[in-house]
Amino acid sequence: MSRRTGFRRWLPVLAGLLGCTGCAERWYYWTLSDAVAEFPPMSQRRRVRQQLVERAGTPSDFLAVQAGGGRTLLVASRITDDPKVGDDEKVRTFVIQLDGPATRGRHDVGPDNGRLLEFTVWWPTRTPYVGLEGYVDILDVRADRVVAYCAVRSIIEKAQYPTRVLRGFYTFRVAGGAEPELRQAGLSFQGPSPGLDHRPAGPAGIATEPSS
Repeated sequence: MSRRTGFRRWLPVLAGLLGCTGCAERWYYWTLSDAVAEFPPMSQRRRVRQQLVERAGTPSDFLAVQAGGGRTLLVASRITDDPKVGDDEKVRTFVIQLDGPATRGRHDVGPDNGRLLEFTVWWPTRTPYVGLEGYVDILDVRADRVVAYCAVRSIIEKAQYPTRVLRGFYTFRVAGGAEPELRQAGLSFQGPSPGLDHRPAGPAGIATEPSS
């Protein structure tokens, strides 16, 4: 292999490294107890592209969350932002809704209880979002955290669409609902926020396998 050919093979890697220079990427993992998220029927999905055209320039449709209902939300959100560049924020948020309090064991995930929100300043997210499939295996439940192994991916509609994956061991910290990052992640609370103590939620450990 010639030097020129070898250099060309490394060009995509170098471009990726240079493109990430200065970017700040953070993952947040929260759990919200006694809350319910409003997942619109996936039958509305066919209208998303039409909405993107008709509502170009309007804000994203954030996921509505209400206190009460007895369910539990597991939220994993990646927020990427370069502080040196304006209006470049990118958000990817996985939301899994458990039917009741968090309990140990395997919980299957499908479009009825799992959605993906993905958006930028210039590319808003629209309801009903993207469905998820897979499972969550809850290993430990404590007053301030839920530890779980997640094997979840987005359901793609066409072969050229990227698949988003959440796979690995995560610690979901209890959130009170007042954390500004929850809004940044695409969640909109209707009425009082879930929880009463407003405990801060910080990033958890790195996944055992990288999410794509």
